[in-house]
Amino acid sequence: MMAGSNYQHPERRLGEGPDRDGDGLSDSFEQRWGSNPDKADPDGDGLNDWAEWWLDTKPNVADTDGDGYEDGEDLAFGDPLRPNAGGAARAKFIADVRKQFAAEGSDRDRDLVRDYLEDQAGTKQDNPDSDGDGISDGVEMMMKTPQHSTPDDTTDLDGAIERLGNLRASTDALGPSGASSGMDDLAADVEPPSYDEAVSYDEAVSYEEAVSYDEADVDAELAGDDSGLASDGDAFA
Repeated sequence: MMAGSNYQHPERRLGEGPDRDGDGLSDSFEQRWGSNPDKADPDGDGLNDWAEWWLDTKPNVADTDGDGYEDGEDLAFGDPLRPNAGGAARAKFIADVRKQFAAEGSDRDRDLVRDYLEDQAGTKQDNPDSDGDGISDGVEMMMKTPQHSTPDDTTDLDGAIERLGNLRASTDALGPSGASSGMDDLAADVEPPSYDEAVSYDEAVSYEEAVSYDEADVDAELAGDDSGLASDGDAFA
């Protein structure tokens, strides 16, 4: 039985033979693993199958840990293998925004980045992963990582895996009861902002509220930025 590892440098190609969907996993590898060799991201969670392999997430389940946050968002702000509170509200917000974008026809590749923002960022309106690095444009916007890597560049996933290792070390150091295990300094140094601090999930708006927002408000909410992403060119730096 194959299994990925959260603590290894991700090799960009796995398996022998053709790779029809170009995700970095050969067709035979995907068939053995149980993923879809014809779709790079069959569950639409913002991570292609290659990235899911190295993260130990499920290629056919958008929310591996079942907390309401899709794996891509979990990678950006939390941990895709450890449930985080507040996911139900965010899941509703994301579902409603997808309906809104579909009604507008404003997100052709369904990466949760409006087409006009893709124009501003220099990413592709018809490809959810413009640079082909395994992480969608929308997730990269949340992660604040470059969206113009080369397809063989693993830097963005490397950084995410390293952050997950630090996050898990800090939370595991507290033990199951939250008691200190002698690693308080490490935990204080490496623990990233909570979901609420990072993206204000508790304030996620309802669909009715979202459709009354101007575009900048909704796009900023998606990216975890309250400062007006659509009008701030520095947001793409």
